[in-house]
Amino acid sequence: MNGYGYVTICTRPGEKPDVQVAIYPDERARVRYGESGGRGWLRISQGDAQVSIGLDGSELEPGTVGAVRELAQASAAMLAHCERLYAARSVGDEQSKDKVGQGEAA
Repeated sequence: MNGYGYVTICTRPGEKPDVQVAIYPDERARVRYGESGGRGWLRISQGDAQVSIGLDGSELEPGTVGAVRELAQASAAMLAHCERLYAARSVGDEQSKDKVGQGEAA
């Protein structure tokens, strides 16, 4: 799989711009957490695309904590989905190897 990232900016008359950033990771993708001056940040990078999510250092509000909690829960769900897909593919690869081996034995 080749990972990639892109940014889409859509502007329409009389409306605020819609900005979207997408990252489709591969083995080169990096996710890092760090702290600096009491501020925490999460950085996701793939090639030249990079997304940072951070705390601005101001007093935290319940909504901020809730948003970070949602991020963690969504990340855990995506990890579980990814692990299921990977396990299913691994089982399929093993079954294919078994069929090839059986064909060679015949």
